[in-house]
Amino acid sequence: MHWIILAISIIILLSICVILFCLMIKCKKDLNNCIDNYELCIQEREKYKNEVERLNNNLQFYTKYNKNSDEYNNKLQDQHIKDTSKLYENFANEKVRIEQELNNIVTNANLEIQQICNNLNKYKRLQDAINKEYIEREEKIQQANFYHITLDQTDLHDINILKSIIPQLYKSGIIYDIIFKNYYDKKLNDLFKQILNKSDAIDKGGIYRITDITNNKIYIGQATNFQKRWKDHIKDFRDINKKDDVSTRKLYEAMQNHGIENFMFEVVQIIDDKNERCEQEKYYIDYFKSNIIGYNMTIGG
Repeated sequence: MHWIILAISIIILLSICVILFCLMIKCKKDLNNCIDNYELCIQEREKYKNEVERLNNNLQFYTKYNKNSDEYNNKLQDQHIKDTSKLYENFANEKVRIEQELNNIVTNANLEIQQICNNLNKYKRLQDAINKEYIEREEKIQQANFYHITLDQTDLHDINILKSIIPQLYKSGIIYDIIFKNYYDKKLNDLFKQILNKSDAIDKGGIYRITDITNNKIYIGQATNFQKRWKDHIKDFRDINKKDDVSTRKLYEAMQNHGIENFMFEVVQIIDDKNERCEQEKYYIDYFKSNIIGYNMTIGG
């Protein structure tokens, strides 16, 4: 009986042990699960903490960004205003500069146009003078005696005899003075008045031409007073050795050799301005080539 009770007690004790063991295993498993869950919670907590930190950082960044963005926008706006003001200022300065350049261009253009008009008027006057000279030249071909003196045969005879003794004299000018006073003086004065009246050039100056009708060689000169200058030529050709100016030597030698009666005196152009006279003298000397095939010894001016 005692053995049966003991066996039953042992079985009950073993059963309790088994139950306790099973409970212990289950508790251990639950404990492990709790530990695992706790670790997961810790991990999740860390994860959320990191996420919160990240969000805070992002929030700080965006807050700072917005602040910087506002500052940048303000700076950009200020810079835009400055740039715009500078642009308008540069535009205004450039506009003033362009207007000044345009005014200068217009002024220079007007000056050039005025110069061109002056040159056109000058060339027109020149062309008119050339046309007039051509017409007068045609008239002179028909009326050659109008522009030079004429001597009769007795006068020419006496003049040739007087000239024949010149080589025997030291002062040849004396003979030319005699010839001039007795045969040329009055006729030349009348001739000069006749020519100047026809050309409306009394007491005027400008460009004149002297033509040797024996060979058509010419001399171009300028004068402030035509009559005075022509008289100077007549006076000076009588003794060319007294003249230091060699520019008229060829003309005076021809006058001595061919006789003053063979030279025509003509007004080419009436000019008051000295500079224009010099310029036109050069032009006509070049036009007639009188420094090459005539009696001029310089280019004029």
